[in-house]
Amino acid sequence: MIHLFEASTLYQVASLNAMLGSGALGERREGEERVLVLINSARQPELVPSLQETPGFERLAAAFDRIIDFGAQLWPRRPHQFNPRTEELPLWQSLLRTQWGLGTEPVRLYLESLQANPAKALARVFGSSPLVVHSDGLMSYGPTRVTLPRDILQRVDAVAYLDLLPGLSPILLRETGAQLIPVPASALGELIADWARAERPSEQAAAVANTPDRVALLLGQYLADLGIVTPEQERDLAAAMLHEAKAAGASVVAYKPHPSASLTSLQAVLEAARAAGVDAVILPDTVPAEVVAEWVDPAVVVSAFSTGLVTLRATRGVRAVAVGTEELMPLLSPYQNSNRVPLILADALLRPGSDPRLAQDPALLQGLMEAVAYAMRSTLLPELRQPAQDFLTRHPDLRDRYVKQRRLRVLGLPHRVGRAPSRAHRLAQWILRDPELARRTLGTLGRLRTPGGLRGGPRRAAGAVGSRLVTWSKRG
Repeated sequence: MIHLFEASTLYQVASLNAMLGSGALGERREGEERVLVLINSARQPELVPSLQETPGFERLAAAFDRIIDFGAQLWPRRPHQFNPRTEELPLWQSLLRTQWGLGTEPVRLYLESLQANPAKALARVFGSSPLVVHSDGLMSYGPTRVTLPRDILQRVDAVAYLDLLPGLSPILLRETGAQLIPVPASALGELIADWARAERPSEQAAAVANTPDRVALLLGQYLADLGIVTPEQERDLAAAMLHEAKAAGASVVAYKPHPSASLTSLQAVLEAARAAGVDAVILPDTVPAEVVAEWVDPAVVVSAFSTGLVTLRATRGVRAVAVGTEELMPLLSPYQNSNRVPLILADALLRPGSDPRLAQDPALLQGLMEAVAYAMRSTLLPELRQPAQDFLTRHPDLRDRYVKQRRLRVLGLPHRVGRAPSRAHRLAQWILRDPELARRTLGTLGRLRTPGGLRGGPRRAAGAVGSRLVTWSKRG
């Protein structure tokens, strides 16, 4: 049998290496071949180095017999555009078997996600192959975000995941009845440590590593690029992260941008650092944040809801702090947004002042995640309705914090008595909490008014905005 392992980031190659090295994916049998299929997930892959050119790749890829650059083969089309029509699937399987040297051997696929292409497309192309999903992040603790075809669901054998939160079981693909394969975080930690010793840090990272001062590592995300927050809100979030780093006693702040972040996100951190009077060291290293942490040895790591927070806490025992989670939760839309699960976990476990019961009682945290999963995908997980009802009744404080009241009402779940504020009302309240934002908003509305009132184009524009807010407030 030939085992095809699909990965789109260097971190995924590392996690696959850890899974294989720990024996979680089974022992290698005689005659079996392991093939790594690379798909660069960068938004503009032509502007960034290929995965093979990234420091440490050769060392990590040594666990595989062959490497295939599927992204290069698809060029000039992007990997996420690979979505063959049904009648083309046999042709594509024949083509890939020829190009990849698979012959007529049976194939077993290890895919990073069945919810999006090209992983979903590969599952369709190899329509009779058994499937294993490998997960290295916090989204595995949430529900499958899309409804998958039955012919794919029936072939899912297992979900292999990094056990970053011992005691908490993933909900991803629970509807398939797949076997859960936990991979100890220590396996990844050992691999990361070896990786860091074998590579050379950038001048900036080396300078931070050699400082005698207390270091805080800030992990960037690209929330404005994803449309979750505005550039102004992203600057406010960066300022809050810097404030938390200073409160932790750090005098040196090292910032590791997200690989997919734009210059706008980087600029937000620089502007916030200047405003706070902090010299932020931007780390240009292309290796994952976990490797950077081995070099700079931070006393605290700060982010919003990056998986790196939990990974570094699990592998190195670093103090991890989540910032801005309370403000971000109402901004995620719709409620089914897949970022909600990592955000809730960061808020529940890593936010200053979070409920200590959730960190101390895995069963309580499991109940919360199952209730959230049902609220997100009730039709996919109907068996969770009764447990969700029981949990939400017993824990109204957690219910009101993590599940929107309108969502509870739509699903007929226990909710707070009284009329819930509309989204438009919550948006207005959020604007009014920030004096500067309120001033600018009032100034914008003032420019719409003429001596004769709101007329013509401005009046129609104001009416359109109002109707959009009303429509938005009625959504579940």
